Amino acid sequence: MYPFHPEDLGDGYTLRWGTLADAEGYANLAARSFKKSHSEPDNQIVANYARDLLSSLHPLCPPERVAVVVDAQNHVVAAAGLMDQPFSYAGIPLSVGRPEVVVSDTAVRKRGFIRQIMRWLHAKSVQNGDIAQAITGIEYYYKQFGYEWMIDFPGGAKVLFAQLPALAIDAPSVTLRAVTVAELPQFIALYDADRHRPNVLVTTPLSAEYLAFTMAQSVSSEGNLPYFIVDQHDCVIGYLLIGKCCWQGEMDVRGWGFVPGVVWANHLLATMQALPSIIPVLHKKPGEEVVTAATLMLDTSHVIYPLLKSYLPHTASDTYVWYVRVPDLVPLLQQITPALDARLASSALAGYSGTKQVSFFRGGLELTWQQGQLTSVSHWQPPVEFGKAEAYYPPGIMAQQIFGWRSLSELRTLGPDVYADNHTSQLFEILFPKTPSWFLWSN
Repeated sequence: MYPFHPEDLGDGYTLRWGTLADAEGYANLAARSFKKSHSEPDNQIVANYARDLLSSLHPLCPPERVAVVVDAQNHVVAAAGLMDQPFSYAGIPLSVGRPEVVVSDTAVRKRGFIRQIMRWLHAKSVQNGDIAQAITGIEYYYKQFGYEWMIDFPGGAKVLFAQLPALAIDAPSVTLRAVTVAELPQFIALYDADRHRPNVLVTTPLSAEYLAFTMAQSVSSEGNLPYFIVDQHDCVIGYLLIGKCCWQGEMDVRGWGFVPGVVWANHLLATMQALPSIIPVLHKKPGEEVVTAATLMLDTSHVIYPLLKSYLPHTASDTYVWYVRVPDLVPLLQQITPALDARLASSALAGYSGTKQVSFFRGGLELTWQQGQLTSVSHWQPPVEFGKAEAYYPPGIMAQQIFGWRSLSELRTLGPDVYADNHTSQLFEILFPKTPSWFLWSN
């Protein structure tokens, strides 16, 4: 077990776990730091997010998981928390941690304080039984701590409300109704049916505890709000997951699904026209109170995108990417073995028996199958001679294929140090196909 005793970092600075008494210091530091220029007002949106993490109320982050660096006067000068990040791979729940509100004061930059904080958070994540850590953030920055780009962040389209066509007189109408705490099981059932579609890989389970917190207890404007789509007969025909905060005049639609039998094309426009009714309850950044558009943050395979091309004017938005750190692929592959076995069973290599050795040049894996079942995943040390393994990946790169972000053929474009022989290429493309994900923030 990692000791986690307060550490003297020199010059009067100490690394320790945060307490409730540090909440305002953490919040004020975040408010000062998360803005684009010194002339901007302090960012109270991120400040409230930091307060939540040290509130002892957040269901995904106990306060004892916020690491802080304090100066000799006990002022917080750097900090980050370790949240639980709900994570499901092909329907298999995985334990994943997420460092969040990573911040340091400009006066103490380049002292390595964030590196020391990340060391603690990664060790705590291992103690929690996490098989990986995931984060969104600054380009390149988190590669310094072992993270790689690995899972698509939901992207999609922006629809301007002013450009929505008029609803036909005889078209069915809908209203949007906020979900009550008592109705959360019904909402989660709709959401789960949507995220268990076979064409999405990584998804985000949402608990009733988390949703109730974001609806009623959280002081932050981060997080998600659940809504029902209701028809003219007051029947629930679908759901929406809406981001609590509007950004740059846009509201986020992070989840959208209908019950089986409801025709998307018949209710798409009516639902889009109903979205502005939610705007008054959403948070807005000062100076951005006018909301003119909805951004759809759904997986790229979602049924809505072909429909938009036919029915609604829109502009495509770029897809962002999650950083993921996987310190050891062995426990990851062991936990997702049921999904791998199912893929193999439905392929041309069903019933395969054999062993594959994968080199990461300074380490590697050995995988063994018996009659179509992955029976063993273990560490393997490559010999000095090149050519002794069936596949080669630079360190950290194979996970990009495991998480469906890149196919093996795409990874080969990185250079000759990504390689697999013909049979292994066929096997790995079956086991790890390129697949979109719908992996959401759970702030």
